[in-house]
Amino acid sequence: MNQLQAPISAGWAWHFAWLNLSAADLIVVALMIVVFILAIIIPFPKEKGE
Repeated sequence: MNQLQAPISAGWAWHFAWLNLSAADLIVVALMIVVFILAIIIPFPKEKGE
């Protein structure tokens, strides 16, 4: 009788057997990927003497 209950759905989400992905989670993942790509593309500042 002590079964886990699903959390209250507060909006749009994908529900799979192994994944529950809400719109907020999807936005956070997309922003993390953008920041990662920008960190690779934008060069570090270099000294003018080099």
